[in-house]
Amino acid sequence: MDLDFVERHSAEFELKDGTRVLLRPVVPEDRDLFIAAFGRLSDETIERRFMTKLQRLTNDMLTYLTVLDYENHFAWGVRATDEPGAPGIAVGRYVRSNEDPDSAEAAITVVDSHQGRGLGTLLLHVLAVTARDHGIKRFRSYLSSENRKMIGILKDAGSAMKVDSPGVMVSDVELDALAGRLAKFPHHEAIVAAAGGRTKRENGSKRKGKT
Repeated sequence: MDLDFVERHSAEFELKDGTRVLLRPVVPEDRDLFIAAFGRLSDETIERRFMTKLQRLTNDMLTYLTVLDYENHFAWGVRATDEPGAPGIAVGRYVRSNEDPDSAEAAITVVDSHQGRGLGTLLLHVLAVTARDHGIKRFRSYLSSENRKMIGILKDAGSAMKVDSPGVMVSDVELDALAGRLAKFPHHEAIVAAAGGRTKRENGSKRKGKT
């Protein structure tokens, strides 16, 4: 992986509770971060994200989650920079649909200890900006009907939510409409810079934002 690519797409943020985090693209070398983060997920969070009980991430799953083309499949990771080792605490990704190239399936996971701090909204924001830059017009997400936090975030984003099957909701978010809402966020400029790979300044510092 080109380290300059990661640097240009990285940004530091301070969450509403004062937690400092680093947002950057997921890279193949993040396999150990994924394994460690998975170990910090509750059974409930795992089932809500994967729609099944899962004991561990297989090698094939780790490859799928970390080896990306950064256009049709893009994932953003968040690391807690104030914690020892800067562990991974959240990830958001989109995968473009083969049947409908204007649409992509989006998913966000936040480790339990960091839920409710604004990371879901932050990741939805950067995913939306990135996806629009690559010609995607809408996000479709499948969620457990018990995943009230994520359902709330998507409804706030203007999602059209409906029942897909027993216990599963499907959400459709039009990214053009979402763009107007996101532009009002105080950290919007930093998000757009990170998504567009413009955060590397002449002095090498990263653009910072506050959520």
